[in-house]
Amino acid sequence: MDDIKKKKISFDKKFTFDDGRHNGKPITTIAISPNEKYLITYSEKDRSIVGWNVEDKDKVQLKFDQTVKINEDEIICLCVSDDKKLAYINVNKYGYMINIIDMNNEDKKIALSFDKNIDPLYCTFNLKVYLFSNDYICEWNINTEKRVNIFVNNKDKNKIETKNIGIFSNEKFNILKVNDKIIVYSIELGIIIASLDINDGNHF
Repeated sequence: MDDIKKKKISFDKKFTFDDGRHNGKPITTIAISPNEKYLITYSEKDRSIVGWNVEDKDKVQLKFDQTVKINEDEIICLCVSDDKKLAYINVNKYGYMINIIDMNNEDKKIALSFDKNIDPLYCTFNLKVYLFSNDYICEWNINTEKRVNIFVNNKDKNKIETKNIGIFSNEKFNILKVNDKIIVYSIELGIIIASLDINDGNHF
């Protein structure tokens, strides 16, 4: 999923920054915004997320911006937008929870009005927030605070696996790769307009 630009660091490749922004604790996850303007690092042991302005993409020069302290124990996914809105999914006794923080506004949390039955497993920023569960993919518009289901797994007996999901979005279309299918969803019409089975190459 190239457009996400998110990297999970394996145990033997964990590292720490020399300036000790995470109090010397190892960094476990790195995520960069869609246009590579902002980067975040997350330390599971320190329970902190550090934001960095990308000064020079070619030279990978970073400038420290701010630190966000969180209380959640287990974060399974996080991402950030170019305008510094941070989204992450954590697990607690109630299940999977999605959180969005405006890092430009004293770490103010953005309230979400999702159905309580939602079970988000993945999120990524591409102008909007996309949430994935085992049975559907939905799009959350932060500005309008509206949710739209762009794919529902009603007919497919196989559950959606996050490792098999890819997404590209522009103003007109969402293009999804779900398991062995490529789906083109029209934002204007609100319907799927094309679908391709990767295994046999036939439209259906």
